This record gives sequence, structure tokens and C-alpha cells, in this order.
Amino acid sequence: MSTGTLAWANLSHHEKYKLLQQNRVNYCQQIEARRKDVETELEIDGKLILDIPSFYLALGESINGVNGYFGTCTMSLRDCLGGGFGIKPPVKITIVHSENLEKNLNYKSFIKYWLEGKLYALESYPSASLEQLKDWGILSGREEDEEEFSYLEELKIVIYRGGSKLLLK
Repeated sequence: MSTGTLAWANLSHHEKYKLLQQNRVNYCQQIEARRKDVETELEIDGKLILDIPSFYLALGESINGVNGYFGTCTMSLRDCLGGGFGIKPPVKITIVHSENLEKNLNYKSFIKYWLEGKLYALESYPSASLEQLKDWGILSGREEDEEEFSYLEELKIVIYRGGSKLLLK
């Protein structure tokens, strides 16, 4: 179970998203500081996973300590699971108290997270023109618009394809 301070647990969705992005930048800039000795079996308290940013904050903290990084989306999670980001694959991730994960990582939470990314980009590049924002994909619409979409299911697929395991208890 994570032993960090969990200072992020009471942050708003927007604040957690910004912290997650800052952790990513800091971690990726400090390659030599990456831990390589983390256990390959992790346990995360599902009560702390209220949204997508808190999933990645809890996972990053359990592997790389306070403000640790281990992905911000399924694509970066796949990269991290490949090794070199604090743990060697395969990894077994157990989420205890997981009864609310499907509700907390559902389609609406994904849309909120996706929109948060757009807001973060707008805040990060305040002088960008509308044309630049379109070119970067910030003003484009969602093409995958499915009510039955489950971010939790996407996480399971990415973790399993990487040769690792995700257990919900």
C-alpha cells in the first residue's frame, strides 16, 4: 500500500490533473533519479481512486514515491510498463476496496479527463493562435463517443498486454 503523504487526495480534479502533469515533467527530466528497485507486486487503496488523475497519482506514488510518475494516460502507462520508469515488468497491481472503480473510471470520468487535457493545454499556451490550437488537436472533437466506454477496461487491456496483472479486490 502506498506510504506517501497522499497530499493530492483532497485536491480538486483540475488540481490533481495539473499535479499529475507536473510529476510527469519532473520525472522525465530526472532520468538518473528513477528508482529501479521497486517490488513487482503493488497494492493500491481503491478508496483513493475517485477519478482518472487520482488513479495515476496513486500508481505513480506507489512505485516512485511522493510525486512519483507512472503514466498519465493508457499510452504512457504502456510505456512505463515496458520498464525503465521505476519498475521492471511484469508487475502485479492489486487494487483493494475496488467496488467503486467502475463508477469512478467510467465514460463521464474519461470525458472530464479528456476535457481537462484541453484546458491544461490552453493554460500552458495562452498566446497560441486558434490555428495553432487546431493544428495541435486541442480544438478537435472526440471521435470515439461511446456511452459504454469504460476507462477501467482500457486500463486492464493495457496492463495485461504489457504482460502485467491488475487485480481488483
